[in-house]
Amino acid sequence: QLQFSSAGAKLLIGHRQRLRVVDAASGRLLQQFDEAATVASAAFAPDNLPMAVGRVGAADNAVLRQYSLERLIDAHEGAVASIAFTPDGAGIVSGGVDKGVHLWNSSDGSRLRSYVGGESAINSVAVTRDGQRVLAAGGDSVHLWPIVSSPTEGQTAEQAAAMDVTASATFEFPAAVESISSSVDNTRLATTTAKISVDFRLKFGDCVFIQPVGQIFFGSGDIIYDGDPRLQVR
Repeated sequence: QLQFSSAGAKLLIGHRQRLRVVDAASGRLLQQFDEAATVASAAFAPDNLPMAVGRVGAADNAVLRQYSLERLIDAHEGAVASIAFTPDGAGIVSGGVDKGVHLWNSSDGSRLRSYVGGESAINSVAVTRDGQRVLAAGGDSVHLWPIVSSPTEGQTAEQAAAMDVTASATFEFPAAVESISSSVDNTRLATTTAKISVDFRLKFGDCVFIQPVGQIFFGSGDIIYDGDPRLQVR
């Protein structure tokens, strides 16, 4: 089942138990719906947002689907491994296998700045709950950046905001870090590797350092080690 959108920019494709919306010029997949039964017919509404779907063998054999994709952002060369919103929702931080970490304007998709210093493919990114810092895990390191560089002498805040940001600290781990998350009070960071999770305390000020809490957990949450995780700050 095929149908072009009214403007011809999108193509609606129904095949077996799947409904896809693709870019008519490039063939890029824009949105996909898995249906409970075989798609027998599909059609765009005149405004291209709702889509009517007829299905064979389902109790509700006619449904409406809502096209909700606002925009595509070509963020990285290769896979995007992790994304995180800033607390105000105005920005999106992305990390990719190309080692890049970037901040995007969620309203128009423009790149605001990049966070440099990572040397490995990024596995996970996070923004502290106060919106002041960006963290990214790549390889056996977690990098920390201020969300925006402080203006240097003779530089305006607007000029500083447009500049890429250098990492203010790097935390070394004994194994590759797969995922990170910041606590609500911005003082703790949880990280996971393939086998363990580590919870340690962060303190921010003129200097950035960590004081290990020393709790390593299995996925069940049982404490199996209580001591110094032997993390190093660089």
